[in-house]
Amino acid sequence: MAPKQKNNSGFSKGWIFFSIPFLIPFIIIGFMFYKGYTEFQPEKERADQLLHEAEALSESVNGISEYYMLPNGHGLTARSADGTILLEEVDPAANTIVQTEQLDSDIFMRSFVSYQKDGLVFITKANDNNMIKAYYYESGKELTKLDIPEIQAEGYLESHVLSHQGTIYLLGKKNDGSFSLYSIHDVQLEEIDLTENEQIVDLVDAKLYYSSSFTDLLPAVELSLYDQSQFMLTFSPKADERFLIPEAASFWETEEEAVSKLYQGKESTVIRIADNQLVQYDIHTHTVQNEIPTPEPIYYPNLIQLDTSLTLVIGRKSVEESSALIGYVFNQAGEEMVADLTKMLQGQSFDYSNDAFFAQATEEELYIASDRAAISVNLADPSVSELLTPESVEKSYLALAEEKQQQAEKLTQDSNTFSKDRLLQYIREDSAGQTFTIIIAFWVGIPLLIMIIIFMFSKLSKWKRKRILNNGGIKVRAKITQINQTGTYINEQPQVRMKVEFTYQHNLIQREVKQVVSLLYPPRPGDFVDLLYDPRSGKVYLWKD
Repeated sequence: MAPKQKNNSGFSKGWIFFSIPFLIPFIIIGFMFYKGYTEFQPEKERADQLLHEAEALSESVNGISEYYMLPNGHGLTARSADGTILLEEVDPAANTIVQTEQLDSDIFMRSFVSYQKDGLVFITKANDNNMIKAYYYESGKELTKLDIPEIQAEGYLESHVLSHQGTIYLLGKKNDGSFSLYSIHDVQLEEIDLTENEQIVDLVDAKLYYSSSFTDLLPAVELSLYDQSQFMLTFSPKADERFLIPEAASFWETEEEAVSKLYQGKESTVIRIADNQLVQYDIHTHTVQNEIPTPEPIYYPNLIQLDTSLTLVIGRKSVEESSALIGYVFNQAGEEMVADLTKMLQGQSFDYSNDAFFAQATEEELYIASDRAAISVNLADPSVSELLTPESVEKSYLALAEEKQQQAEKLTQDSNTFSKDRLLQYIREDSAGQTFTIIIAFWVGIPLLIMIIIFMFSKLSKWKRKRILNNGGIKVRAKITQINQTGTYINEQPQVRMKVEFTYQHNLIQREVKQVVSLLYPPRPGDFVDLLYDPRSGKVYLWKD
């Protein structure tokens, strides 16, 4: 009988030899994968962007061109940003920016505004095709782009848009070159036919009328015909208050006739400014009646006709043009002061002659917007007011800037910390991570698959032998009669083909089996080997304990 074969040493050496070419690339690739993972910082770009936004927010207050108050008490700011007008709704009480929207605009960043329904209507001019754009902004809702016809605005927007007493008028040219006039009131669009009157034939020009001391009372458009005759068409949301006035000997006479028609059958006394003094002026008689007393003298006064019954007077406290602001709201005739705004204007320094200055009254509130501050006043109780200043907006901007800085710091910290989510993101999004993953999967997956196959084959072999034993198979001791090499080596050990014989139930049985043997202790003819014999199939298998 041959000595016991010691295959463990040979098997271990073979396994080590097989593992070396696998382990070295695996270690190198694993190191490269880890290095790529540690350098993978997708959050860095976002963190840098947040820091940039935080820095921009800290400086944004200086770039605000207009301040508005919203009906819900929030503030709304407008500033230029990347060729657009950026609207930001601010909650001064919570020091937060609630909402951000963008308006298309040309290089002048000019807009016209009107309080309508529960929000603001904005009119701008597109930069690419000079078309007038209309938007509606309401707190808590997405910005709505109003569906208006294509109206081309040649030149400055001021030549084509007028905001008057809660209505916006749009004057421009259609694509066919004809003039068009539209009004937006309560966020509803209406076309005003410039040629409705039979006197308007061959219209060659139309422009807004600004050269009147009655402009605040009487918005109008000048119409020029081919025969060189001219007309004045007054604006109003009400069709019965639109009057077509032929040009008189002078525009002053034309204005007087238009204003007289507008106030026919109504209170004819209005507030005017004569020699820098507030006076009562009779529209029909064209005479100054009385001076209007104010609690304090008002210098450089300016009039804004809020509606048909209220007039805002705003000016300075002294002859110094930089002196404190002072303001009052009177009824139409100037007989009654509805609200004294002096206290809430205290400390404000906006320029009421600036294009950004805007005032409008709704049913209950007076809104004043400017380039320095915004105010809302309850006309029933003027002590109830809201104020939006650069200081209150700055707090909101700085609070958001600090929040963005904290987000950037957290992203930077997360990028230096190992996490499963970041690892998966590296594998999904980074090309190097994808490549390394495929290579690692190849180096790990194939050997693992081989090991699984070997393991399953081993399990299957054991299961098969167990089944044979359970069905009459027996262990036999067979004698080796002949040995030949097959030419196959496994773990550097040769595989041999052995002819064996054994006796079963007094019958001599001869079979062949294959076995991997040791080079140091090979079996020889005459040696014995244990086999598993299956009488049902007549097959034999090497016996394994």
